[in-house]
Amino acid sequence: NSTIAEIVGRLNGTKPPDGFAVTISATCTLYSLGKEYVDNALSWRKHEDCHKKQIADEGWLKFMVKYLFFCITRGYAACPYEVEARLAAIK
Repeated sequence: NSTIAEIVGRLNGTKPPDGFAVTISATCTLYSLGKEYVDNALSWRKHEDCHKKQIADEGWLKFMVKYLFFCITRGYAACPYEVEARLAAIK
C-alpha cells in the first residue's frame, strides 16, 4: 500500500513531490508519489535494493526490530541500515 510508503517518507522528512519508497521485505518495495521518477532513478533502486539485501541477510523480524531500535535511539539519518543504503545508492 502506497500509504505506508508515504507515512514512512514523511517520518524521515521526505516531502512531496519527491516521492516515497519503503522496502517491506526481501522482495517487495512500495512506492508512493513520483512513482515514475522512483522507478527510473538508479540511486533510489540501489538504496532500496540494499534494504532488500539487508532483510535477506538478517531475516525480516531481526531486521525490523533492529531498524526500529536504531531509528528510535540514533535517529533515522544515523541508523546503520540507512547509512549503508545511502552509500549503496551512490556506488
